[in-house]
Amino acid sequence: MEMRYSQTYKTISVASNHYLYFREKKRMKKHIVLFALALSALNLFAQIGQVLRKEIEMDEEGLGYTSVLGEFGVLTHGRVNIKGAPDEWQITHFNGNFEKRKETSFVIPDKHSFNGFVVSADNKKVYFIFRGSKYAFHICTYDVITGSTSTANGKFPPKFIGVEFKELNGNLFVKGYIKREQTLITINAETGQTNLARLPGLGQKLVILDIEPSSSVGLFAVSVRFGKKIDMQEFHICFFDETGEKAKESVVFKNGINKFFVSASVTWTTKTDFYISGSYSVDKDYIANGLYLTEYKNDEQLFIQYYNFGDLKNFTSFLSKKKQDKINKKVVKKKEKGSEDLIESNVITHPIFKQDGELILIAESYFATYRTETTTTYVNGRPQTTTRQVFDGWQYSHATVLGIDNTGNKKWDHCFEMFLIYKPFSVIRNIRKATSGKEIKLLFSTGNIIKSLLVSKSEVVEKEVVNLKTDVEGDKVKNTGETESQYWYDNYFICYGRQKIKNFENKSVDRKRIVYFLQKIKFD
Repeated sequence: MEMRYSQTYKTISVASNHYLYFREKKRMKKHIVLFALALSALNLFAQIGQVLRKEIEMDEEGLGYTSVLGEFGVLTHGRVNIKGAPDEWQITHFNGNFEKRKETSFVIPDKHSFNGFVVSADNKKVYFIFRGSKYAFHICTYDVITGSTSTANGKFPPKFIGVEFKELNGNLFVKGYIKREQTLITINAETGQTNLARLPGLGQKLVILDIEPSSSVGLFAVSVRFGKKIDMQEFHICFFDETGEKAKESVVFKNGINKFFVSASVTWTTKTDFYISGSYSVDKDYIANGLYLTEYKNDEQLFIQYYNFGDLKNFTSFLSKKKQDKINKKVVKKKEKGSEDLIESNVITHPIFKQDGELILIAESYFATYRTETTTTYVNGRPQTTTRQVFDGWQYSHATVLGIDNTGNKKWDHCFEMFLIYKPFSVIRNIRKATSGKEIKLLFSTGNIIKSLLVSKSEVVEKEVVNLKTDVEGDKVKNTGETESQYWYDNYFICYGRQKIKNFENKSVDRKRIVYFLQKIKFD
């Protein structure tokens, strides 16, 4: 059998019947490079400083994962295969200057695979979760302050598969599946005791949309959607204590005329005061037509406001003028007909936060891409060819930032392009933020490039695109794999990932090397 692969990308409609995006990988890379050169030509004041870099040879084991610990530094960790003995999980703890503070390891029980890790809200503990046979699990806790480890063992519910982990006061909330039903359990990381969180909508196509812990109020908020038919679906925000027991009555969002809730994120202020923000659809679909914000005081709703994409001044500003004009004409025609289905976009929202007396809402837009797989088989010497469309990841296209007053009225909005080189297969938040005075610092990485924006009230004060630099003269980065960036502490972010580097000029390093790197970034 002969396998042949070709690649194409399916487009998506961000305005009704209007195809905005058709990008191939080569065009995207070329576009990003040109964007970087254009910004350099503008001679903008530098905002990004690459302060420090740490390289670790990839032929060393115990790599592959990074845990960012704020002022306590950063961990690199991964599996170490030991012939004739149980495997170990190696942890290397660096301080803020990438100086080694501690190196330790622990034994992984036989026939256990790595399931995930989670960092505590105070950055003082890291929990490593391993899954064994017959639903067994093993948790190892690394104490960031003392450098010691402790373990706990237990069993998941039968047929449970965990996919996402959150932590609150030493208890883990684990989102997962039992058969095809989404389920939520809690695990005490010290004892291994488990508890099943009682969610509404079991057996009704339950979807767990978001899990938001708050160490300050000691509660988890879990947003869920359920219902066998889309026009009969219910949307609940459920509240649990750290053990997974119901803490108070759920908030129930009722779909109205042209308002169907798609997602939700909770931002806590007290146990009874909080904001809920997310996206909504106007046509009973899972693709959003806008964003919303609601505030609760003493568990009572004060207001709810909607922000239709078609009413945002800058939602399409990242596009060319020709495409903007075409979309705007369609929006005007739809408004004349009284339609609210103006622009469609998949979005993931960030929890809302306060800055300089305003509420700030960030949403990242993305769309599905597909590749065409062509398979040729030979039957009796004759070729038979079949093709199929295969999901090829989520392409992030742009992001929107809204400034909102205390009663929910939009004061300003801004949109900026993203177009990440790497396309994740699950929906994730890519933008990292830090706040300082009246400014919002936004940063995200894509391949070997870091993009940053400084947002102040109704304008983007400055944009910058920089390439990740190495410390060795003569280095040429030939390939950068998937990179991640995180806010670290003060004005510092951290970027990390894998790189393939060549250097035929400097004899102090190997001509070719593959490294796992940590890069300290200062954002002034």
